[in-house]
Amino acid sequence: DLWRALAQWCAAGDWSTPAHDKLAMLHPETLAAKTNKAHAGRTPDSPLCALIAPYLDAVSALETTREQARLHLLHRLRNAARERLRLRKRQLRVQTYDDLIDGVADALDGPYAEALVRRLRAQYAVALVDEFQDTDARQWHIFRTVFGETEATHVAGLKPALFLIGDPKQAIYGFRGGDVQTYLVAAQVAARAPALDRNFRSRPSLLSAIEALYTQAGEQAFGDSRIRFHPVAPGTQRHDGDYRRGGHDAPALTLWQAPAPPADRAGRRKPWDATASRTQATEACVAAIHAVLSEARAGSATLDGAPVQPGDIAVLVRKHSEATQIQQALAAVGIPAVAAGRQSLFATPEAHELLTLLLALLHTADDSRLRAALATVLLGVDAAGIAALDDDADAHRGWQLHALAWRERWQRGGPLALVADLCADNGPRLLGLLDGERRLTNYLQLGELLQQADARALGLQGLVDWLGQQIARADADDETQLLRLESDARRVQIVTLHKSKGLEYPLVFLPFVGIGSRAPDPGRACVVADATGGRALHWK
Repeated sequence: DLWRALAQWCAAGDWSTPAHDKLAMLHPETLAAKTNKAHAGRTPDSPLCALIAPYLDAVSALETTREQARLHLLHRLRNAARERLRLRKRQLRVQTYDDLIDGVADALDGPYAEALVRRLRAQYAVALVDEFQDTDARQWHIFRTVFGETEATHVAGLKPALFLIGDPKQAIYGFRGGDVQTYLVAAQVAARAPALDRNFRSRPSLLSAIEALYTQAGEQAFGDSRIRFHPVAPGTQRHDGDYRRGGHDAPALTLWQAPAPPADRAGRRKPWDATASRTQATEACVAAIHAVLSEARAGSATLDGAPVQPGDIAVLVRKHSEATQIQQALAAVGIPAVAAGRQSLFATPEAHELLTLLLALLHTADDSRLRAALATVLLGVDAAGIAALDDDADAHRGWQLHALAWRERWQRGGPLALVADLCADNGPRLLGLLDGERRLTNYLQLGELLQQADARALGLQGLVDWLGQQIARADADDETQLLRLESDARRVQIVTLHKSKGLEYPLVFLPFVGIGSRAPDPGRACVVADATGGRALHWK
């Protein structure tokens, strides 16, 4: 195979074609090493064999040179793009927030740094940076140069006037540019201020339980020995007797362990996979919440002397799919819950129902569309009632007249007026559903958006087209499409971990925190922090 490949290579006359991967086998040393001892000294040789090694070295050097040329071209393209972008921004007279930061940072590295420091210090006597753990390296350079103890402030004869308030354990917003490495670098040069060493939110037993948990985890509890858990003392607001179950102070922290997975024929037990783990955790969480609320109805589970209510309970999850799973499981056992996750209003069943209703009003002569509208949860005619229309002409005619009246109401008062009337007429029945309040909230929010679109749409057909397009392009990342929260005073709160930051709930359940997930794929590039706190972009 090698000889044939070499013959074709010579015949083609294209030296740049990659050589056969076995070509290195013809090197003299390789041939000698492969020769049987009985035939030592008789190894075939040729002047061409000695040229194979330098040839392959040259091919390797050429590839290295080409790779370097490609990288050099990429750097040239990047620098040219940056310069063209800067020029374009100057022509349009626009600046981004990053441009504002870069402008100040570059000026503080330039010849007029001292003058700029003096001007800023004359305007701002003291700088206080809250949530400092979300500060990036560029911003820290500005604060430290202007308000810290640096050469620029020494030359200007100014004393440090910089105060930083933060906690590295809260540096969870990496997508916003926050960098916990910057915090750790600043902590090495900053003088320690008195810590906030009292907790006024939690019961003393909960503080002790969390301290024991992190003490057992050791120095690597947060993945970096420089980030530590600091014990805090209880304040005067909470007491262990605030939450009682069965006549005793309730446990502060309860850890639940899944049952052992079933063994195979060989007696081996494979760990639960992620899907099964979530199912187990969901069932355990719902059972625990149900037990608390059942005891509360019996008067044996109290908060501050009053029975525990669903609104006292929060379930923290990572993502919207987990929130939906918990909410459906709670609804199945009759516990009302509200999920504060991200979901597009146009991806809900209520949006599809209103589109079905609009189509029925647009095509009033189409009996199948009318029956489809009647079958929606909003209008609530069951299968038996729809089937009865085949034999009950009066009822059939009555619904047709209703449809004509709805169309007239739409034309006279607008879509919101019709949706509000239908919600009022069907409100008692809808509120009897476990998710009835959620549905009513969605109907009314959709009615408001339809009312706004009605001013721009060309009649009923234009409004149908607009709603159909919105459903097709439903986007949970569009802030204007997010669900409006229904009344949640008496419901279990289901909140993502990010949205819960800074909030306070009497009882908190975390069903999925013990379930691992794959590390996020960095894609084509990732940001790497070095020991000095610098950041570098590494490409594959």
